[in-house]
Amino acid sequence: MGDLQLATCLPFLLEAGYSARSGYERSAMMADLARLPRVEIDKEVEAAALDAQRELADIGHHRLAPADVMIAACAHVAGVGVLHYDSDYDLLVKHTGLRFRSEWLAQPGVL
Repeated sequence: MGDLQLATCLPFLLEAGYSARSGYERSAMMADLARLPRVEIDKEVEAAALDAQRELADIGHHRLAPADVMIAACAHVAGVGVLHYDSDYDLLVKHTGLRFRSEWLAQPGVL
């Protein structure tokens, strides 16, 4: 992971903003995140997310957070991975046509 590069997408930015404890904290966080490249949501990302949700519904797992599905679809279309701490991303890789690297921030249960 020596060449680790980070990017953001709208669903991630909304999740990050939601986690802020104050307006000041959100502004500072968004200023930092604005320096990173951004994966845009386009019709291809929308279609990939809807397809993934359909595939999950077919096996009874469609109740994943919409933001997680959108982030995974962004990663799939951009050909990148998702750095996370959420087993939903492994489920998305295993049970949908979305292809991205599911990279755990830390071992499950550690944080």
